[in-house]
Amino acid sequence: MKTTIKTYGELADLTVPEFAGNVCNTREAVDLLVCNFPDIETYFIRAHERGVAFRVVVGEDWELGEDELLDPTQGNTIHIYCVPMGAGGGLFKIIAGVALIGLAFSGVGLFGLSPLLTGVLGGAMLLSGFMNTNKPDAPDPDETGKSFIFSNATNTTAVGGRVPISYGYDLWTGSYVLSASIRSFAVSD
Repeated sequence: MKTTIKTYGELADLTVPEFAGNVCNTREAVDLLVCNFPDIETYFIRAHERGVAFRVVVGEDWELGEDELLDPTQGNTIHIYCVPMGAGGGLFKIIAGVALIGLAFSGVGLFGLSPLLTGVLGGAMLLSGFMNTNKPDAPDPDETGKSFIFSNATNTTAVGGRVPISYGYDLWTGSYVLSASIRSFAVSD
């Protein structure tokens, strides 16, 4: 049975965003990727060194764990996402933020910081944890489609697509147009 395999993020850049194959489970889908794209095996092996993990979703909402890679997918679409390691963890940030605020109220600084700065750090972690647990899921790129506001070369990314953030000196990065405008003026003689 043909199964559609969709890749996202860096993985889509190294392979193709979507292809179909005769696979029975997710392990065979990964083997199919490795057979068709030889460089991808090294990418999978060394991904953890760069802080990249993978999230596999079968169908609409069946998120696979490591022990479920051999479970039959029954012709459902397999989605493979690249995610940063440690993504999530909102509950840990909330607990750590409350602990730091408690230390600050008791007059104890942490890491050589004053109690005030320890409290500010705890408050920032607490807010970050709340925002992380309450954030909406990212839109599926297939559902959002392209924005047709501009129909020329400036329109290079889908709505909800990844946007690289870079900082530092002497960087050479690609770019996506986030906003563009056209203004027309009446010229009189």
